[in-house]
Amino acid sequence: MTLGEKIKSLRSDVGLTQKQLAVLTNIPRTSISTWELDKSIPSTEALFALADALQCTVDYLIGRETDDGTVRIKYTGYIPTDEEVEFLKRYKKLTPTQKQTVQSVISTFLQK
Repeated sequence: MTLGEKIKSLRSDVGLTQKQLAVLTNIPRTSISTWELDKSIPSTEALFALADALQCTVDYLIGRETDDGTVRIKYTGYIPTDEEVEFLKRYKKLTPTQKQTVQSVISTFLQK
């Protein structure tokens, strides 16, 4: 479901017209209409106002929360292993000269 579809669905669920939601949130009705048609997206401030008026969370509106309340956070970065974390902790304790030696050894291994 798109953000606009969620806004429209939630607005209907709480029994509000676009005009009533506009009054509650102090947001122009035309903006609400535009969002519901997915022609633009609300600002952060507007999302907070919408979430309050529509009795939901901003996370739900933007798709990070499911219907059962579970918040989904998609992390696409690298997660180091415990072994790598331990290596970095030990590496931080080395002197600059020792760090340079470790870097040289690693470079040597990577060149092979």
